[in-house]
Amino acid sequence: MESEKRFFLIIIVFLCGIIVGFCIFALSPLSFNDLKNDGKIKYIYTEDVPKPIGPYSQGVLCNGFFYTAGQIGILPSGEIISSDLSDQTIQVMKNLKAVLASEGLSFSDVLSVKIYLTDVEGFDVVNSIYGSYFPSNAPARSVIEVSSLPGGAKIEIDMIAVQN
Repeated sequence: MESEKRFFLIIIVFLCGIIVGFCIFALSPLSFNDLKNDGKIKYIYTEDVPKPIGPYSQGVLCNGFFYTAGQIGILPSGEIISSDLSDQTIQVMKNLKAVLASEGLSFSDVLSVKIYLTDVEGFDVVNSIYGSYFPSNAPARSVIEVSSLPGGAKIEIDMIAVQN
């Protein structure tokens, strides 16, 4: 008789634990999307920028840091805006703005930037356009010359931002 009481007591405690756990989960601010990959990584896709041209995400959010994929000067339709470096740079910045905005971020949240150019002679053109997006407190930045970029692009930029 005593062992039956213990068994039922254990079952009741176990069921109470399940109910309490469910209530904590149901009332927590986490969404099911946050539970992917142990709630540490969120993969970002937005229709406001071109679809990825390979197996990658447009951005990844992890522990408050947001990493954008490199953006080139293509329109959401997938076509390159033009062969002009100025036009491409402006479109790249529009694409990055949209990716950041998809997570409630802006250029003021950016910590670090990498710019890839097929011809470093275009540095001044890029610098003047880029600078207009960061009038103060510009993030850390690297500029790297590369031999080529996808789709005939002349510039690619990726960013790291932080959620405050």
